[in-house]
Amino acid sequence: MFHELWSQLERRFQAEAAREGSVYLPNLVPNGPAEYVFIAMEPSLGRWAKFPDEAKRMISLRFKNFCWSKEDFALHFAIRTFLCTNGESYHLTDLSKGAMLTAEARLGQMERYRRWYPLLRDELQAISGPDTKIFAIGRRVRDFLSGQESAPAVSMLLHYSQQAARYRSIYVDSEDSFRRFKASFRRQQYDEVVDDVLKRADMAQKIQEPIRERILRSKVNPSLLQLVYGYKCVFDKTLSG
Repeated sequence: MFHELWSQLERRFQAEAAREGSVYLPNLVPNGPAEYVFIAMEPSLGRWAKFPDEAKRMISLRFKNFCWSKEDFALHFAIRTFLCTNGESYHLTDLSKGAMLTAEARLGQMERYRRWYPLLRDELQAISGPDTKIFAIGRRVRDFLSGQESAPAVSMLLHYSQQAARYRSIYVDSEDSFRRFKASFRRQQYDEVVDDVLKRADMAQKIQEPIRERILRSKVNPSLLQLVYGYKCVFDKTLSG
């Protein structure tokens, strides 16, 4: 029943993206209602695909959202390591689901969000249980949702994009605490999350393997550790309160 409902939702997502002239980028398919839901803005073109035709080719090879950059996998890692500590389920999604260039996304953004919001609301109804906790990834999503009638209460996470990287240090209120965190970080655990997310994504090997190799070769630099640490601080408060 759930997967039938989800298939219907995805057809509606695809139709709305086609109507606005964008390309619907699927997310990882959930197995059922999730304990935690994370809402970002919209998928961006420019890195995994530069043009709509290239995006369509990637999607035909089962490419999924939130499975490309080291920041994507840092978010997965933080959720799995510091929030879903007992195997709770989570779902990553976007407010609007049509992939576009960042410059295009800024044009008429609030109007586009209003068009997509009824679909997001139906998605949340399908994916959420009575105790589901919802996080907005970035201030724009939080501010938009806070202005919608009957919108769910959300907590905010710093957006993981490079454009927001200069704000990552605001969570480091104690150098000693951050130093202990860095000392406790294990690259092998991060790599295991990368492997597991890509396995779940079930993308064609011709695109999955290059992504895997690129991420596993990349360095986990201090800025990325600040991002993970910031998410940990938010998740610690969520679990304690």
